[in-house]
Amino acid sequence: MNYWYLLAAIPVFGLLVFVHELGHFLTAKWAGIRVEEFGLGLPPRIVGIRRRPGGGWEVIWFNG
Repeated sequence: MNYWYLLAAIPVFGLLVFVHELGHFLTAKWAGIRVEEFGLGLPPRIVGIRRRPGGGWEVIWFNG
């Protein structure tokens, strides 16, 4: 039996989760809600984007 389809499913599900969470982020921004952070992964976070105190955004890797 060929299990390559299972390996192919991992990035597909990852992309689906990313698009789903991005939908939450964009909807909150559209509704005028202040978004402090956007991240993927259960704690510990894999990757995230956080607002800098001085303005702008920074990328966070592995709970950085």
